[in-house]
Amino acid sequence: MEKLMDGRSNVGIKKAEKVLCMVLAMLMAMVITINVSAGESISKAKIDEYLYTIAYSQQEQVKEPIYGSIDGEWNIIGLARYGAVTKDYISKYKENLLKEVKAKDGVLSTRKYTEYSRVVIALTSIDENPTNFGGYNLLKPLAEFDNVNKQGINGSIYALIAIHSSNYKIPKPDKNYTGEVTTVKKLIEYIIKNQNSDGGWSMADKSECDITAMAVQALSFYYTGSDKSVKKSVDKALKFLSRQQNNDGGYSAEGISNCESTAQVLMAISALNINIEDSRFVKNGNTVLNGLLDYYSNGKFSHTKNGGYNHMATEQGFCALTAYYRSLTIMNGFYDMADGISYQKVSKKVLEKKKTAASKTKTTKTVKKTTKKSTKKNTSKSTVSDKDKEETTSVKNNKKSSSSNKESNKNTKTKSTKNSKSKTNKKVKKSNKKVKKSNKKEESETTVKNSKNNTSDDAKVGEKEAKINDVNGKKNQSNRTEIVIGVIAAVVMVIAIIVYIIGKRKAENEK
Repeated sequence: MEKLMDGRSNVGIKKAEKVLCMVLAMLMAMVITINVSAGESISKAKIDEYLYTIAYSQQEQVKEPIYGSIDGEWNIIGLARYGAVTKDYISKYKENLLKEVKAKDGVLSTRKYTEYSRVVIALTSIDENPTNFGGYNLLKPLAEFDNVNKQGINGSIYALIAIHSSNYKIPKPDKNYTGEVTTVKKLIEYIIKNQNSDGGWSMADKSECDITAMAVQALSFYYTGSDKSVKKSVDKALKFLSRQQNNDGGYSAEGISNCESTAQVLMAISALNINIEDSRFVKNGNTVLNGLLDYYSNGKFSHTKNGGYNHMATEQGFCALTAYYRSLTIMNGFYDMADGISYQKVSKKVLEKKKTAASKTKTTKTVKKTTKKSTKKNTSKSTVSDKDKEETTSVKNNKKSSSSNKESNKNTKTKSTKNSKSKTNKKVKKSNKKVKKSNKKEESETTVKNSKNNTSDDAKVGEKEAKINDVNGKKNQSNRTEIVIGVIAAVVMVIAIIVYIIGKRKAENEK
């Protein structure tokens, strides 16, 4: 009987050892997977390509930008903050908005004061003064604190964003208004006071991801300020958003995964310059950016996965990608509009160039992944690549300038031939020599100017990318280290359990 029991106990020990060894192997595989996947990200060039594609598509899709929450202000704000928009397109929007403002005699709404906030943000993004647009002060209604909050918490959220967009001084309210007057402090306090115990905000009872992300965006301006209650509130909200993230990296509203909720969270973490691979916002290896791009296709976003083109989803997705891009490239925040608008020509040729640049970057990244290189080597390589870009650009510019000079020479020769009857051959030869000399001067001047511009631009880009890579590298490394330490701790615990079980079984057998 004792031998039978010993045999059974030995079998039990062996089974336990096998199971625990399998668990150990799985945990080790997790460590390897984490180290491989955590460093992967979508390149800046690829994000730039997405943004330009959306900008091009939107201006083709929405020919007449209007006053409104769809095909109106958010479309304009996204285009303006990215910069790929024409003056003609902006002029169309201003004309349509002015017609609407005049038709309503400056009263956009008596209940939804986010109408004023949205228009103030849009006008600020295109360097227009909202305090005197067509003779109307569209910022003035936001001084009426009671009316601002009639529709709920989003009234204060967007009033705070609108006022901060250009650090506007809040004007005096209308003489007929008898309620509380708005101040930045009151807006902040109102937002924090209405935060739910779980860290989120809501328009009704249950906390919602999108309205929580909007509140974080508004409070982000004061996150590092003297008011510690802001930081405490935002940190609590970030924990809520971290818990609510789906395994695909995206977010849901009322149980349905959607583009808009995901977009607002990406804008929130971008406003705080949180690394896209921060462990709080990575689920199952997917970032918020990965989650958002699940809804993207050919310059458009859908409301739900595999859905068709949705105007609101596209505008919010565009704004979110722009906010992330601005954070990535160390530019002013999405709602910090002191830097103004920069107009760009929007064309298919530029779009193709963006796609080529993105594909080249992807190829380069793939090659780099196959070999192990130190940080110093990477830095030196990036310097070489900047020089290559500079040389390539200057060669292209030289070709362009020389070709243009050749054309001008042809034109000069043609004109001189036609007028040869009235002019002597000597004069023609002299004029041709003068033209050649002037062309040579122009060519050399153009080359010098272009090389100077390219050098300064590449240097600036190089500096920005070096800073970004350094910061992101440190953050990614720390995130990976934290995860690996956790897994190692689990491995140690498993080993300890194995040792304990084996020791206990041996002690029992000896008895």
